[in-house]
Amino acid sequence: MRYLIPSIFTLLILLSGQAFSTYEKAELERVIDGDTIETESDTIRFLGVDTPELSTDNRPQEYGLENSSENRECLNRYAEEASEFVQNSTGENITLLYDHRSDERGTYGRRLAYVHEDGDLNRKLLVEGLAKVYPSSFSRWNEFYFWQYVAKKNSRGLWSCSG
Repeated sequence: MRYLIPSIFTLLILLSGQAFSTYEKAELERVIDGDTIETESDTIRFLGVDTPELSTDNRPQEYGLENSSENRECLNRYAEEASEFVQNSTGENITLLYDHRSDERGTYGRRLAYVHEDGDLNRKLLVEGLAKVYPSSFSRWNEFYFWQYVAKKNSRGLWSCSG
């Protein structure tokens, strides 16, 4: 019951047609990390979410956490968990939805998209506490901040790292 209202809210947003303007089917080549994948034709950055980094030491202050070695280690664990989550949640074929309110490409030239494979992976990363909202222009920011709030309130995933 506690997910009924948020689920209805999410459904209404998706049905309104405002969440995306175009979509394409793609073949997944590899998962780079929790918020970046490669398809047969491009590198895709998950729109609106940011997972802890795999390749570098994470900065806890970017997540509103105290800058301590324990929090860096905790975020490093969740960087691996986010990558594994995406790997386990995707098959060979995915759907990429492009948002008419966002830029086509991000800072590093990666294509920005909502990634779907048996559901919305961008949203699932937030619900599971494996990502934070990446502040940028996109249609679903209000919904995404809601899911981040729920994950934080329930100390899910990276939000269980000590504050």
